[in-house]
Amino acid sequence: MISFPRRAAALALAVMLVACGSQEPAAEREDQAQPATTGPTTTDAAGGPVDSAVPSNDASRLHNVFQFPGQPQVLWTEEPLGAPQNDRAPGPVDYAYDAVLDYGDPATVADLVTGLTAELSLLADVPAWYPPAVADAAEGAGVVVNVYTGVPGFSPQQQVGVVENEPRYVLLSRSTT
Repeated sequence: MISFPRRAAALALAVMLVACGSQEPAAEREDQAQPATTGPTTTDAAGGPVDSAVPSNDASRLHNVFQFPGQPQVLWTEEPLGAPQNDRAPGPVDYAYDAVLDYGDPATVADLVTGLTAELSLLADVPAWYPPAVADAAEGAGVVVNVYTGVPGFSPQQQVGVVENEPRYVLLSRSTT
């Protein structure tokens, strides 16, 4: 007679073998395997998956990530940090966000940063989804960005990058780690 723990284990094993289709050779099951996904799946309004490499222009969703003044045109991406091309070791809900805000008029951006001191930075790799004017400003050598902190209307510690040759554009970036 089988004791209760052994009987439960035997029953669980039998159920698992039937559910897994153990009658098929392992080689036949391998071609049915589905690739694993990393991190949570982002879905669009219709419930379909969203490709993180495809930028969004949804300003209301971007306001959930960044605080920014006015109503600029926005273009932004969110990338799970667990993506294979990313070498960081994140948790399951960690994302990298990159955004380009187009205020339309350089004077609007100049008013935002008046009186603040900038550090120069070079954005060497311009993402393919950036607006053509920003990519053209790179001229193969990268984009020169004036980086400000403490810009009114933005989060106090947010680094706000203003594209030097196209000052109507503001660049924002952050990770949720």
